[in-house]
Amino acid sequence: MSQGSRTEEPSLTALLVSGGKATRLGGITKTALTANGVPLIKRALSAVRGVSPHCPAVVVGDTDGLDDLGHVTHLRENPPFSGPAAAIAAGVEHVTTDLVAVLAADLPLIDAHTIRALIDAVGQADCAVAVDPTGRVQYLTAVWRTRALAQVVSAAEVAHRPARTLYEHCEWVPIHLEQATTADIDTYADAQRFGVDLRGASTPRQ
Repeated sequence: MSQGSRTEEPSLTALLVSGGKATRLGGITKTALTANGVPLIKRALSAVRGVSPHCPAVVVGDTDGLDDLGHVTHLRENPPFSGPAAAIAAGVEHVTTDLVAVLAADLPLIDAHTIRALIDAVGQADCAVAVDPTGRVQYLTAVWRTRALAQVVSAAEVAHRPARTLYEHCEWVPIHLEQATTADIDTYADAQRFGVDLRGASTPRQ
């Protein structure tokens, strides 16, 4: 069966990156923030499981907002807060499926359609990466061939490096999106624009 088949679940894992400090939001834990009543991290996982309902998940960072941790491996990058490239490198060690969806855990509009489009586009490339309507490459909205990602992180310097570091020495396909499904929540203005409820956010990390 080809990866693009819609009759069977793809061999897929969700790798959710959720360990940032959220300094522009006062250091709160973003994953439990809600959009339309649904925690952001749960939205990310639901987007992947909308394509592959029984897929495993790896969360690197915070799990606040996931009320059901079934089929979820939780860990942190070492050292903590050493950046998204380090988080991805830590997470991929626990992935055994052919494909891995690498997502930030603060995407209020992410959906299964976006994940499916990325899966369908990988083809023979190492990965497919979302490009938002403004033309910005969203390195934390991507689907990788797991073997390719493992090879990249084994050869790259990942500590305190941005996610784009992992894309500098691989073959990737851009997927241009017509809607802002890759928008994330970095500021109070972002939260207001996407209807994210900041009430009840956890206290800043010490």
